[in-house]
Amino acid sequence: YSTFTLAEAAVESIATAEFGSTDLVANDGAIVFEADAATYSERVEFSSSLTTDPTRQVTYKPASGSEHGGSIDGGVLITQTNSPFNFTVFIRDNFTKVFGLGLQQVGMSRVVSASCHGFTLDSCVIESDTATARCLFVSWSPTAPPAGATNTISNNVFINGYVSLWHNGGSSGVQFDLINTTHTGLEPDKNWDIYLVPDPSYHVINNLVTNPTTLGLG
Repeated sequence: YSTFTLAEAAVESIATAEFGSTDLVANDGAIVFEADAATYSERVEFSSSLTTDPTRQVTYKPASGSEHGGSIDGGVLITQTNSPFNFTVFIRDNFTKVFGLGLQQVGMSRVVSASCHGFTLDSCVIESDTATARCLFVSWSPTAPPAGATNTISNNVFINGYVSLWHNGGSSGVQFDLINTTHTGLEPDKNWDIYLVPDPSYHVINNLVTNPTTLGLG
């Protein structure tokens, strides 16, 4: 597949062809996409009819040799500059895993949005070009969280923006863990590490904020 959009659009047909249906749990299947190092200029929405759980889901990660090495454009970079859309990546499928990607937005309000349960965002470099953007926006989900469905945000670097993680869990009880993450270069007057936590279903462990303020959690 030449783009993440095309890969995402194929997940249901891949599941049906390889496992017999879109129910990855019943068929004990998982789908893994490995991307070559390149700049992918697109807006990607991970949304399908797949049935998933913590061990049987869809993963997006760099191929061997295509890792970013700590640089936003050193490996696989998804970037969005089309102003009508307010995100680069939107995760709607429960338990989706995103590893080791560069994620960037230009002139929008969010880099990554998530409205689901149990997703993993790990070892990514996530950059906003403005001082008013949310690097990661975790919003409410229309369904209650299934078992083992904590959103895990770990080992990432957030660059710029005024909110690293905006958590708007609402009544559906969206849960998250924020672990081993660095927040750097954020706008000094409005730097929230985490903002708007509606319930106690979270763990914040071993995070570094290089430009903290007294607002929010840091």
